[in-house]
Amino acid sequence: MIINFIKGILIGLALVIPGLSASTFAVVTGLYDKLVFAVNNIRKEFKKSFFFLLPIALGAAVGILASVSAVIQVMYRFPLQSYAFFIGLVLGSLPTIFGKIKPEKSRKPNYLLAVFGFAIIVVLSLTVPTDDVVAVTQIENMGHFISIFAAGVISCFLLIVPGVSGALILILLGQFATVYGAVGNFAEMAFMLIRGQEGALELGFDAAMIVLTFLAGSIIGIIAAAKVIGYFFERYETKVYFAVLGLVLGAVFTLFHIDGIVIGYFTEFSPQILLNAGFLIVFAIVGYVCTKLMAKVKS
Repeated sequence: MIINFIKGILIGLALVIPGLSASTFAVVTGLYDKLVFAVNNIRKEFKKSFFFLLPIALGAAVGILASVSAVIQVMYRFPLQSYAFFIGLVLGSLPTIFGKIKPEKSRKPNYLLAVFGFAIIVVLSLTVPTDDVVAVTQIENMGHFISIFAAGVISCFLLIVPGVSGALILILLGQFATVYGAVGNFAEMAFMLIRGQEGALELGFDAAMIVLTFLAGSIIGIIAAAKVIGYFFERYETKVYFAVLGLVLGAVFTLFHIDGIVIGYFTEFSPQILLNAGFLIVFAIVGYVCTKLMAKVKS
C-alpha cells in the first residue's frame, strides 16, 4: 500500500501539469492495466479493488496538492531539468510496454495502431491552446454547474488514454483555472485556518462545491472509460499495447513541444547550449532509471 501510495503521488503530479499524462504515468509505474481491472471489477471484488485503489487515490490527492504549490515552483525555477526528468520517466516505460507486445511485433497492422496513437497525441499537442480563460471561483448558476460537471466527465474519460494530458483537456474546455484554482483554494483555506484568519470557511465552501461537482463528473468519466478500455483489453490485449506504445511516444513529443519549454533551450547556438544538452541528458537518464526501479517493485 505504501508503494502504491508513492506511485499515486506521481500520477497526481501528472494530473496537474499540462503536457503530462496521468495514464502514461500509470503505465510508467506498472499500474495501468491493474487500475482498469480494479475499476471494472469494483462491484464484483469490492474489498480487493477498494484496498488497491485507496492508496493510489490518496497518493494522487497528495500529488495534486503538491503540484499546486511546491512542484510548480520547482518547474518554474528549473523547467528544462523538470521536463527532462519527466521525459526520462516516460522513456523508461517503453521497454516494459514493448515487452508486452513482443510476441506479435512482426505484424504490420499492429504497428499501424502505434502510428495512429502517436499521430493522435501529436495533433492534440499542436492544436490545443495552452492559455486559459478566467477562472470561476464559485458556482453561481446552472450553467457553471453543467460546464464543470461536463468537464469532469470529458476530461476523465479521455485522460484514461495513455498520452492524453488531462490538464490539456481541461485547458481546451476552458476549465483548468477553475478546477485547479479551487484545489489551490483548499490549500489556502488550510493555511488560513492554521493562521486563524477570517474567511477561510467561505473560501473552502466555494472551492468544495466546484471540486465535488468536478469529481462527480470525473467518476462517471473514469468508470465509462474503464469499461471501454477493459473491453478491448480482454479481447485485443496485444493490439491495445501497440496503441499504448504509440500514445506514450506521442507523450514524449508533447513534453518536448509543450509551450516550447524544452525546445526553447536549443533554438540558438551558444556555449550555453552544451550545458542545456547536459542537463537534458542527465535528468532524462535519472528519470529513466527511476522508472526502471519502479518497474521492479511489485504493486
